[in-house]
Amino acid sequence: MDNFIENSNSKGNNEISLVKYFNIIKNEKRFIIFLVIIGSLIGAGYSLIKKPVWKGNFKVVVKDNNKLSSSNKNLGSSLNLFTGLTSTVTKQTKLEILKSPSVLKPVYEFAKNDDQKLNLSFDNWVAKKLKIKYKFGTDIFIVEYQHSDKEHILSTLNQIKKRYKDYSVLNKKREISESIKFLKNKKKILSEKYEKSLLKFNKFSIENGLGNVDGFIKLTKINDSNNDSSKSNSAGQRYALQFATLERYEARFENLSSKLKPNSQTIIDLKKDIDNLKKALERPNEILLQFRELQSKANRNQKLLYDVITNLELTKLAAIKELVPWDIISPPTIEELRISPKRKQIVLTSFLASILLSSIIAIIKDKKKGIIFEKEDFERPLNLTFNDYLDYENLKLNTLILKKYLTNLTKGEGIAILNLKDDDIDSKKYKYFSEDFKSEFISLNKLEELENFQSVVLIANSGKFKSKNLYIINKYLNIYKNRIKASFFVKQN
Repeated sequence: MDNFIENSNSKGNNEISLVKYFNIIKNEKRFIIFLVIIGSLIGAGYSLIKKPVWKGNFKVVVKDNNKLSSSNKNLGSSLNLFTGLTSTVTKQTKLEILKSPSVLKPVYEFAKNDDQKLNLSFDNWVAKKLKIKYKFGTDIFIVEYQHSDKEHILSTLNQIKKRYKDYSVLNKKREISESIKFLKNKKKILSEKYEKSLLKFNKFSIENGLGNVDGFIKLTKINDSNNDSSKSNSAGQRYALQFATLERYEARFENLSSKLKPNSQTIIDLKKDIDNLKKALERPNEILLQFRELQSKANRNQKLLYDVITNLELTKLAAIKELVPWDIISPPTIEELRISPKRKQIVLTSFLASILLSSIIAIIKDKKKGIIFEKEDFERPLNLTFNDYLDYENLKLNTLILKKYLTNLTKGEGIAILNLKDDDIDSKKYKYFSEDFKSEFISLNKLEELENFQSVVLIANSGKFKSKNLYIINKYLNIYKNRIKASFFVKQN
């Protein structure tokens, strides 16, 4: 419950503060309107005299135009596998490259020479004058440049365009040169590796009597669909007769099995011969497996070497042919509408800023004056609560209100009216009381006269009293607090 009351009081105080500031602004409206008009005129004048800034742009396709022909795509893919030099570069990386000093520093120097007033570092020049962005889902980059001189814009954009074309060609040449260097080194490594694997393979074949008559094996193509790996190119002359005999025995066994009984001595002898021959060939099977493994390794090294040699020759051809730079799909042009000054926006901003600034000044000005307008600013320092409101001009209403709170007074009894008003009081101007009440106004410089009255009525006037005088009033009210019959607040008309 206590928290609820505190929150309610806090909310009420916030509302009172807002009302107070609103009333201050209302009271100072002429001053505020004057400053708003001046501020808006200054903003409008600034927008008229400010030098216009224009923007130009062109579009470039940041994409490699020097790819291999379709007939060489498979070979080119091997180059990617070996070197990694043509791997995909993200658009953000491309964007940073396009803005880098290695590409744009000469353009920056040109812009500084063309515009002697351009006093920006390279990074600030890129950040404030240049904007590069890419279209989502495409390889198109839009290059924008802004300046107050249209000729300077076109000249600078043409320099950027030239730099991009030169960079795309030089970068491709660098990639080709690095590829050639890499492939030459790879060729040397693979040549040694292939020679070692081939030597080991041939040595094994000779030792085990495999291969052709001269003891050397002819390597087959890896992608030959007619190659039967179970026969290993030629099974080897040393074991060819045994395998042929085994095949012949198995064929005869199949033939006789359908004619003779299983316990036939012929069948039993033939089966025994087959088992003995198979057992004798177990060691040759291990030799053939190793033979196939060495042959496969030699073939694989041979293919890798041939791929590198082929790609090396293709890359050398690419190095001597004319390279195609990035495509400029739209030439440098100036946009029709200027980008600044935006007059409507400047005037609107000036108008809103003037309202805010003049309101703040009005509040500060009011605080310096120290004039009290709100009844709460009386009640808190004087530690009282006003009984009601009085109307400055409505005598009948005031009489009814006074009778409500002064019923215990004898007719004709004198009432001291403590009117909180800084200037001299002219009682004829104030129609607070009818003749039914014998009253006398007490000014601030005659507060000691309160001693002569048993009944005191406190009247506070909005906008007529300074806060610095509340201290002395509070002192007297503490002395005569038992004589105060009622207190009223008079709003400013």
